[in-house]
Amino acid sequence: GTGSGPATMSSPDASPYGAPAQAGGAEIMIHVIDEVRRVRRNFTCRQDVLLTHMKYFEAHLAGVAQEEEIDISVHCDVGVFEWLAQYMEDTRKVESLDANSVVSILISSEFLQMHGLTEACLSYMCANMNRVLRLPIDLGCLSSEIVRRLSQRFNDEDLDALKDKRNKLQGRLFAHKLQDLLSEDDNALYSCAYCRGLFTSRQREVTVCPSASALIDFHGRAIAPHVASPEWDVGCYVQHCHERLRLSWREIYWRMWARVQLFRCSACGVHFSGAELEHCAFHPEPAVWASAPQANLGTYPCCRQEAARFGGSGRQPSGCRAREHLADAPRGADEGEC
Repeated sequence: GTGSGPATMSSPDASPYGAPAQAGGAEIMIHVIDEVRRVRRNFTCRQDVLLTHMKYFEAHLAGVAQEEEIDISVHCDVGVFEWLAQYMEDTRKVESLDANSVVSILISSEFLQMHGLTEACLSYMCANMNRVLRLPIDLGCLSSEIVRRLSQRFNDEDLDALKDKRNKLQGRLFAHKLQDLLSEDDNALYSCAYCRGLFTSRQREVTVCPSASALIDFHGRAIAPHVASPEWDVGCYVQHCHERLRLSWREIYWRMWARVQLFRCSACGVHFSGAELEHCAFHPEPAVWASAPQANLGTYPCCRQEAARFGGSGRQPSGCRAREHLADAPRGADEGEC
C-alpha cells in the first residue's frame, strides 16, 4: 500500500508517555520523499507500532497480512518524519518539543492522525504562543480544524493579549471564537425591523424598542418590544463588517460579544447590552412640576423637554445627556467580585 501527504502534517497518539512498543509485527519500509530539500530517506517500522500511532495508515494496510512485505511512500520533511519515528519508539520524545519544531510536528501529526501527539502539540503551542509568533514561520498552513481547536484553548482575555503585530494567527483564532460564540442558542442575534438594533431573545424580553408602537401586555403594562426582521442574517452581517467595513476579526468578536451581554443599570433601571454601555440617558437638572390639577406634568429646565410623573408609553427613560450605565453585579456574585 502507499500513502502520501504534505511534509508538515501529523497528529499525536493517545498512548501514555514512555509506553513500551508491542513486540512482534512485520517490518514496513517507509520511503520519505522530501521535495523541498530534494532528498529521500528510508525508515523501517513495525506494522503494529505504525498502526498504534499513525491511524492514517489503517485504511491503507487493512487486510494486509503481517508477513507480507510492505513499502509505503510519504511526502514529508525528512527531519520531521525522523522526529515522528523516534516518538513512535518512545513517546517521551514529546518532551523535546520547542517553538521551532511544534508547528511542523503539529501539522504532520494531525494529517497522520496521531491524536495524542496532536493534543500535546496544541497544549504546547497554546502555552508558548507568543514565542511561536515571534519566529519567521508561516502559520497560514495550519488547517482550519487546528485553528479551531487552538481557539478553544484560549479564554477571551488571553487571546486578546497575544502579541501578534502581523496578525499571523490571532485574527483566525478570533474568527473561530466568534463562530463558537454565535452558535450558542442564547446568543442568537436578530435585527429589529423597526429600529434596526441587534438583540437576543433574552434581551427582547426586558428591553424597549425606541421605534416600535407601544402595546399593552396581559398585565396592563405598556410595552414596545423589538420585532425580528425576517430578511436579516447574522452571517451576512458579520461578512459585511469584515469585507465592507474592513473590521478585523478581533474587532468584530468584541462587538458581537458586547451585543449578546445583558446588564441592568442601577442608575436608570433599564436593561442594556454591553454595546450600549455609554447610553445611560439623564437630565442634569430635575424636572419642575406644574401646579394642580396638572401636577403630573412638568419641564426639564436643562433642555425644556416635557416631563411626566407617571409614564405609560413603555419607552425608556429620557434624557438630554448620556453617561456610562452603572451595571448591577450579577446575581449570586460574591461581595467584592465584578
